[in-house]
Amino acid sequence: MNCFLRLCLCPCNGKGKQAFKHNDDNHKAMCYVKIDVENGFFYQDGTGYKVDYVNRTAETFPFVFDIVLP
Repeated sequence: MNCFLRLCLCPCNGKGKQAFKHNDDNHKAMCYVKIDVENGFFYQDGTGYKVDYVNRTAETFPFVFDIVLP
């Protein structure tokens, strides 16, 4: 599964670090990023889903989301 994102990488602090700042198509730092998704995990209503996009398979299992705050 392929996904393309349009984003702008702009210098934010003069130290070579980049930040996502805006989506101005005319900006010189605008670029496209391709993401190849091979696997993923989702959950909803007590069910977990493990997805393998390469082999086109999925597994379901009981899943309880337990939030642990520091």
